[in-house]
Amino acid sequence: MPAKLKVDQIESVDGSANITVNNSVTMASGKTLPAASLTGTLPANSVDSDAYVDGSIDLAHMSANSIDSDQYVDGSIDLAHMSVNSIDSDQYVDGSIDAVHLTDSAVTETKLAPSAVVTAKINDDAVTTAKINANAVGLTELAGIARGKIIYGDSGGDPAVLTVGSADQVLTSDGTDISWAAAGGKIIGMKKVYWSQTNSSFTSQSGTQLSSNTYYPVGARIGGAYTKVKSDSHILVQGRICLGHSGTNLHGMVCWRSGKEGYYRNIGIDARNFNWYSHGSQNGAYMHVFSHWFDGATANDVQGTGSMTFYVAPAVSGTRTHSHELNFNPYNNTYGGDQGDTPNKTTVSEMIVTEFEA
Repeated sequence: MPAKLKVDQIESVDGSANITVNNSVTMASGKTLPAASLTGTLPANSVDSDAYVDGSIDLAHMSANSIDSDQYVDGSIDLAHMSVNSIDSDQYVDGSIDAVHLTDSAVTETKLAPSAVVTAKINDDAVTTAKINANAVGLTELAGIARGKIIYGDSGGDPAVLTVGSADQVLTSDGTDISWAAAGGKIIGMKKVYWSQTNSSFTSQSGTQLSSNTYYPVGARIGGAYTKVKSDSHILVQGRICLGHSGTNLHGMVCWRSGKEGYYRNIGIDARNFNWYSHGSQNGAYMHVFSHWFDGATANDVQGTGSMTFYVAPAVSGTRTHSHELNFNPYNNTYGGDQGDTPNKTTVSEMIVTEFEA
């Protein structure tokens, strides 16, 4: 068995040899061992932190990865102890970078992700005219308005919406503002009810009674049907009639609506106006341009809607027989007398019916 040395205390002596022990060395308070005075291996947990000399554990005496985060003193890692670029975004706590931690102008356009700014983040009144490109606002960007309404400038120079007008109203202006108003003299419809240049002669035709003692030759009548749209609208009948005239006379011109013969209008024109009675042959041309107005507000023969037939014809008082030629050729004809110095072509008779807003 090896010999053992048991003493109360071992003190270092200047210049003495190193002491080598295999078990343990306990130093009394205030006593130290010379540097490198101990060799060999110390048992596990034989030296605690109280035995370390202050400042004795420096970087040269620490192995790689020998200190982990549990050994850091709270607040010990400050800006002075962090190297440049030592912290990247993976180390940031979610939500830790708020407005307080951003410097002025730190967020530039290149730092914004696509669609990163939503409308909820834009202040009211932040989007001004200067921020909107020319032609940037199209119809799809405008707020919807009710059907038939119109956007216009109001008295304050701001956009306003004009409400929908009533049926058949028109947009008018007083020179300052616009508004809806009733149409005045609006043409509702127009139709050519008769047009012909085909000559048609008749001989000794008995007169057809129009009303009471007024008669007309049906062979000289022109006209046609028009479909009336509004009950109280006005009717204007216009046209011209060309008739080769013989010695049997015509002493007026009448206009009427079929079925309302009792309300016929006498629009004048007498064969005697042409001084035919002084002609030796008493032949001539009975040509008349006519225009007659039916007032829908007062004339009950044109009130109502639907198909209405209007006629114009030369007429006479009493029963007579008539020999004439409608749409005659004045150069060469059956009735009216040949005039060799006139154009050799048949004449034209025509009639138009126009409906006007009341």
